[in-house]
Amino acid sequence: MAGRDVLLVLDNCEHLVEDAARLTQRLLAAAPRLTVLATSREPLGVTGETLWPVAPLAVPAPGDTPQRALAHPAVALFAERAAAARPGFAVDHDSVDAVVRICRELDGLPLALELAAARLRALTVRQVADRLHDRLGLLDRGTRTALDRHRTLRAVIDWSWDLLAEDERVLLRRLSVFAGGATLPDAHLVCAEDWPDGPAPDPTAVEDLLSSLLDKSLLDKSLLGTAGRESGPVRYRLLETVRTYAAERLAEAGEEHRTAAAHLRRYVELAEHAEPLLRTDRQIALLARLDAEQGNLDAALRRATTAGPAEHALRLAAARAWPWLIRGRGREAGEWTAAVLAAHGHTPPPGVEQVHARCVILAQLTAPLRESNAVPIPPEVMGAALATARRAEHPVALAAALLTGTPGAAEPFLGHPDRWVGAAARLVLGRVELGAGRIGPAETSLRAAVAGFRSLGDSWGLAMALVTLAALLSVTGAAEEALAALAEAGEREVELGGSAETPLPLLLSGRLRARCGEPAAARADLTRALAAAERAGDQQLQAAARYALAELARRTGELSVALAAQLETLRRLEPLPATPSRLHLLALVHTSLARIRHRLGEPPEAVAQLHVRALHLAAESGDRPVRADVLEGYAEHCLALDAPDRGAAALGAAHRLRGGHDAGDPELRALLDACTEALGESAFRAAWDRGRALAHPESPAREAT
Repeated sequence: MAGRDVLLVLDNCEHLVEDAARLTQRLLAAAPRLTVLATSREPLGVTGETLWPVAPLAVPAPGDTPQRALAHPAVALFAERAAAARPGFAVDHDSVDAVVRICRELDGLPLALELAAARLRALTVRQVADRLHDRLGLLDRGTRTALDRHRTLRAVIDWSWDLLAEDERVLLRRLSVFAGGATLPDAHLVCAEDWPDGPAPDPTAVEDLLSSLLDKSLLDKSLLGTAGRESGPVRYRLLETVRTYAAERLAEAGEEHRTAAAHLRRYVELAEHAEPLLRTDRQIALLARLDAEQGNLDAALRRATTAGPAEHALRLAAARAWPWLIRGRGREAGEWTAAVLAAHGHTPPPGVEQVHARCVILAQLTAPLRESNAVPIPPEVMGAALATARRAEHPVALAAALLTGTPGAAEPFLGHPDRWVGAAARLVLGRVELGAGRIGPAETSLRAAVAGFRSLGDSWGLAMALVTLAALLSVTGAAEEALAALAEAGEREVELGGSAETPLPLLLSGRLRARCGEPAAARADLTRALAAAERAGDQQLQAAARYALAELARRTGELSVALAAQLETLRRLEPLPATPSRLHLLALVHTSLARIRHRLGEPPEAVAQLHVRALHLAAESGDRPVRADVLEGYAEHCLALDAPDRGAAALGAAHRLRGGHDAGDPELRALLDACTEALGESAFRAAWDRGRALAHPESPAREAT
């Protein structure tokens, strides 16, 4: 070979890697024009070696269509082998979800996909997907002509396991407690305790072992990135199939409970360390870290919820409250905290009263997002939790103001020495004042909150304050400033690693653009809001987006479209849990339906019944802006019945409830002008004042109707 161009292939070198390396080195020294192509689960370590890692096959995202899924090599391979095992099999709308799940859970590993496809001779594709929790037992039948170590999934990994040194085996099996990977410091803290047959390895020794497992293709690695950039510490991750195998080995070694307890302690510490810093200018970096650790945090909380100890479950759930809320995962937060409370009781264990109170408050705040059969928090438990949270002066105590709707719950925190708490108190107070129709004080509080969060570098708090300020500005008629506030809130969301596709800002933007005479832009924003609410699983916000789209159709004269859309909104609202938000929307939907049916020429009696229902729901809700909206819709009905005096009284009552005109609403301006023209200035003012003086304006309106 010395004088020739030769390609030499050495296949499957991992079990003879030392000998293969020495042979390759000698051959290359003797034959300079020789090229050696070696396949192995670890590098040969020869001078001049170029590594070409063979990655698993690419897998699609959940929810992909059959056409998009088949464009990924993992699905294409599975489909080909499945059709051979079961003639006629195809990836279609009925099978695509199960196929994608199989490909993802098997990490795109070709042999695993082939073995899974072969099971279709006896099972449906959905049955295969549902049994992947026992993948090593399920994928136990390969071709008879294959080498023994390639016949089953377990045999493939057994082969690699048998080639490991003992310390590598210890680390590999202990790494199985991590879900989604681990950094070197976390791997050392969790895995190095109680090392068998010797002293615990230091971080350098653990890093060497991780590198060796990485070289042997039993781990992969990635870098923690922020804002699209790869930076920060390396994360080491087991493929799920290897993790399942390693977890069996961990149990066999009798180390499962000890290692799981160390993992739980580590992630309780991480979450509690990060929680207060999320209210500082370190927010963005810490959110990226917590996002990367979500699998581990979930696994730790699941373990503590089902097996205890209760203290760790409560501490971890409470510490995760803030990142859950920042990320808009309120339903997830509610489900976790409700599960922790269901498992460990509504009576706080000694020493963890504060974290227990935070879990109770979070479960109550997020109750509207959960299933309607969720177990309610008893009033006495809720009262005790609020009292405990207030005494602790933790920011979650501010939730008391949102739950009670009274300014007094937020005011004690306005002068708090913690500037973040002061800014948050102004935001909460501004929301309460806005809901109570006190526009001036609300604006003062909200502008102070914006300034406070901006000075602290808290992007999330700033975005929340800007969105709430935009809601207020939309009422005062400052549409341009409101849209600018929403645009900046979107920028802050992107800065936090989000997509700016959050439902509430898009709802507000759609409403503003509709009022500014931009129906196409409004429809685009509202459609995006509906899609974002659907992705978040928030049925209340989905209903709000559907209501807004139907209202846009009504305002643009598409009455048949508006009627069908609003009836669909009503159909979806009726089975939802009885919450204030649902009551608000029911009142607004009935008013919208009344206005639509009036314009379609339906009998006044039928229209009046809808207004009566809307007035009743609005009064029951107690929400002053909603009551004002419903009374303004009723005023339009009165004008159509040639009763402008009743209409003017309703408008006066609405003005008092909201704390001013909804200056951004062109329909309201037209209605005010029409009532004034019908009555004359003096009579209009008298009716207006009479309406403003009514303590319960819905009652006479319902009686008159």
